[in-house]
Amino acid sequence: MQCVQQSWLQDRVKSDVTQHDRLTACPNIVCRETVMKNKRFDTKLTTTYCGRSFKHFARKTCIRAVRGSMPGSGNTGRRWQGRIYFRHTKGLLAMTTKRKLSQATSRDGINYVRSLIERHNSTFQEIDIHNDLGNDAYVEFIAEENATGCCVALQIKSGPSYRTSADRYGFQADRDHFEYWASHTLPVLAVIFDPEKQKAVWVDITNHLRKIPSLVTKGPYTIYADQDFSESTFPDFRSHCLSYRDQYSRESNFGRALQSFSEREDIERCFDGLEALFAYHRHKAGTWYYLISCVSNYKGHPVLRHLVARLCHIPGHGDIFWSRRNTVGEDVRRGALLMMRERFDRRDALTLISVIDDAGVDRGTIGQCVHALVDTMANTSDVMESIAIDTCHGDRIRHSAILFAVSAAQCHSASTALAVLDRIRPSINDDELGAVLDWLEENLKQHGYVSFY
Repeated sequence: MQCVQQSWLQDRVKSDVTQHDRLTACPNIVCRETVMKNKRFDTKLTTTYCGRSFKHFARKTCIRAVRGSMPGSGNTGRRWQGRIYFRHTKGLLAMTTKRKLSQATSRDGINYVRSLIERHNSTFQEIDIHNDLGNDAYVEFIAEENATGCCVALQIKSGPSYRTSADRYGFQADRDHFEYWASHTLPVLAVIFDPEKQKAVWVDITNHLRKIPSLVTKGPYTIYADQDFSESTFPDFRSHCLSYRDQYSRESNFGRALQSFSEREDIERCFDGLEALFAYHRHKAGTWYYLISCVSNYKGHPVLRHLVARLCHIPGHGDIFWSRRNTVGEDVRRGALLMMRERFDRRDALTLISVIDDAGVDRGTIGQCVHALVDTMANTSDVMESIAIDTCHGDRIRHSAILFAVSAAQCHSASTALAVLDRIRPSINDDELGAVLDWLEENLKQHGYVSFY
């Protein structure tokens, strides 16, 4: 991915503004698209800027080809510079000149908690699925550089309004929230951050409701947080959460996690079920049997991307660094690999490829996870070739299929991979895909192998 230069953008900010579209230029946008050299066109992209995602239009010009340094989409990427605008039209999110103060305050709390957790070498996964009942983040704890298999859900509140006149912190909920938290497949805790005092406190919601079960139906629906959440007290916070590990690893909770994950219409509960399965039950063969079997049932579902990220721990790839003490047991992993080989078919392959985004197939991307998974198939090259030549699929799907087909074929020999390209070429009418084929062929003939990472 290359950065659009700010000065280049500002020099051209006044052009391309039509009578019907009010365009706001936004500098320092990072994005990348595979394009032909010197080709100009408009395309709709989704870009993350300052932690927010926007749909926008980009007119860009490819200024030079890059060899040997671009992401693993076969080094077929091109470096480009161009104008990036946020278009204020119906149906598209837009960059605005105003932002509610409450949004900034909310980010203060999330950023404070994230920073503290990550400084202690634990993982913080923010959740943003716009569900009023939902949690704000999942946290998995690391101890002595090993994943503990303990995950909790966090509610994060931020603002001085949560501070009472008695200098105590608390928040108001309702019966729906209490019922949701009481039936949760993960322990639920809350952190309240006071940006004025730069202070945070926490409370164990799960424990609070278990101590007094009648609160769920009768209230009061107010929860107070009194335990300090800071650099010095984080070890105590982590130890408290780790006390849930054995309890949530039991068979009864395994069944609850499976049930939650199966509730596809309840997106938040579906996410929670997946996190519980991976955190507390990844050493069970049944977890992987269930997850592998239902991949295609989640096509187009918000949880699919996260499911792919979890499944790729079975084949693994070069950027998953686990020690022997926290990885999936070898017997379970081998069984899951065998099942992937036996069960994954063309439909599953299309489902997996569908999650690849603008970042393509590069180190640290979801495309790398997809690559690891499709490589477990019994006939990867044949399946990918059949997808690549199928004109019913979009260019992005076909592009990924071409790369994966060549990657699998070249494990046999360069001549096998070249034969795959020869069979695919007659079905390609797009200049960009044609350029991909040309580059792959050139590298196979010159080096005998194509490096994707």
